[in-house]
Amino acid sequence: VYGEQGTQRLHAICRDRGITHLIYSGVATNICVVGKAPGAMYMGRAGLNIILARDLTEAVIQYDPETGYTPDDGTEQSVAAIEKDFCPSIDMGAEQVLQ
Repeated sequence: VYGEQGTQRLHAICRDRGITHLIYSGVATNICVVGKAPGAMYMGRAGLNIILARDLTEAVIQYDPETGYTPDDGTEQSVAAIEKDFCPSIDMGAEQVLQ
């Protein structure tokens, strides 16, 4: 669901289920994780606690062989901007599994 209805729908699901924290991951950090209606930025503004799984995400960036700019560079920049602008991140691979 796109637009304001997408934000409202996910927020309502979280509220109804008592979910207060969301961890975002996935490809297209700079597009889907941030810009879509149920994305991290909008859900944070709606009052949920948002965390980005930085090791489970990748920005959609075009490789530029002339400058050496790579998708990894784009991901690093996207994650840094997200951390600076609206939410912390976590390295899920570095977390310890509790038993």
